[in-house]
Amino acid sequence: MIERKVTIEQLDEGMLISADVHNSIGVVIVPAKTTVTNDVLNLLARHSVMEVMVGEESDEPELSLEDFGILDDALGMIDYLEERERKQDTFEDVFQAAVEKIKIFFDQLLAHQEVDIYQLLEIVATVVEKADNNVNLFQMLYKKMNRASEDIYEHCINVSLYAQLLAKWADLTADEVEMAGIAGALHDIGLIVCFKEGEKNISLHGEFENKCGFNHMVHSYNLVKDMDVDVRLKQAILTHHERMDLSGFPNQLSYKSLNYVSRVVAIADAFATLTMKEDGLDGMKPLQAMCHMFDTGYIKYDTELLVCFIEHVVQNFIQYEVLLSDGQRGKIVMPSKKEPARPLIMLDGGAFIDLSVRKDLTIEDMFY
Repeated sequence: MIERKVTIEQLDEGMLISADVHNSIGVVIVPAKTTVTNDVLNLLARHSVMEVMVGEESDEPELSLEDFGILDDALGMIDYLEERERKQDTFEDVFQAAVEKIKIFFDQLLAHQEVDIYQLLEIVATVVEKADNNVNLFQMLYKKMNRASEDIYEHCINVSLYAQLLAKWADLTADEVEMAGIAGALHDIGLIVCFKEGEKNISLHGEFENKCGFNHMVHSYNLVKDMDVDVRLKQAILTHHERMDLSGFPNQLSYKSLNYVSRVVAIADAFATLTMKEDGLDGMKPLQAMCHMFDTGYIKYDTELLVCFIEHVVQNFIQYEVLLSDGQRGKIVMPSKKEPARPLIMLDGGAFIDLSVRKDLTIEDMFY
């Protein structure tokens, strides 16, 4: 076979493509030995392919109808994956834009300038608008967290999002949903104050372990205490590290002193912290974090809110592929009624494993 390179303008129906044609991300969109048809020409144009290799003569048979059916299915999947990747990239661009806006807002608040605290909800809402639904939002946040380390500003947006979702799932009032979103966005702004005051070893995972961990809630509260906003919002910012069993800080408050907004933000903050990636430290997988919170925090958090959160989070990851600790692979099928953080898994071979029963097994990885 004599091969030559031709431009798309020179390519005609009936010619034989002699080498695999790749798209911009390296995926084969037209395999070698494909006879050019009008559909192939349209496909190449759609992927902005400029040149292909063709064979001048060939005795090779053309693709059968069955082959074209397989090719169409493969191309359809490629298009789907490419579209999903484009949406993810757009989502992350919008998220980064929200981060920049949050930075400006925090700088203004730290400088004691007059601000409209409800602008925080508008900033966070720009992220939500790029997700088709709550499931899509969780998936996009999960993939974004896997790609790069996060900072205080990204963490605050995450907590705001999770807090608003939990407040809605728990059927709190519209006002309480808004308060949860604002408190979630502002809960850790005090860490920036700690940094400005000379505390250099600030880690969101380690905020319990250093002096700043016991000060940042007060710093955050002081920035909003004189604002004309609902006192429950201010309390939530101050008490997001208090726990129902009196093990929290800084004041070891009882559950009677923690309003529902504070209880929501506490769960949202714990989940966001456990799953986030910081420099030099990988976060837990979402269901690992859920198991940890269920096992160690059943009496620390509001039980009904925690179970509500876990059940909805697991629902968002149904059909995700998982790798179990014994090397087996499968998919999440449904939450367990006994322990929703340990769902039912269908293995690749068709068998089922109930992780609420097989507690010797854990989910080591999840695949988007």
